[in-house]
Amino acid sequence: MNVGVHARRIGFPLTMGAASVTVLALTAASANAAALYNGCSFGSTPERAIQKAIYDAEVSASGDGLFNCEVVGEPQVWMDGSTIRASVDMACS
Repeated sequence: MNVGVHARRIGFPLTMGAASVTVLALTAASANAAALYNGCSFGSTPERAIQKAIYDAEVSASGDGLFNCEVVGEPQVWMDGSTIRASVDMACS
């Protein structure tokens, strides 16, 4: 006597359905939200490093079709040896 297990394979349709719902939810949530971009750079002065970091974030956002950006929080500035580095978070839409 040959006994086997017979089961229907429903994993693929359930996985595709769950993925579709997730994509729709993320798309709807991001429609009204600004994207967050981080720019980093270095310069001879803190002001120059911050300006270059802002430019870095704006260039990244423009590559995604977002051209209106505002700085979020305070820029981070630190010394790395003799180099001044800066990091800026920007919300772009």
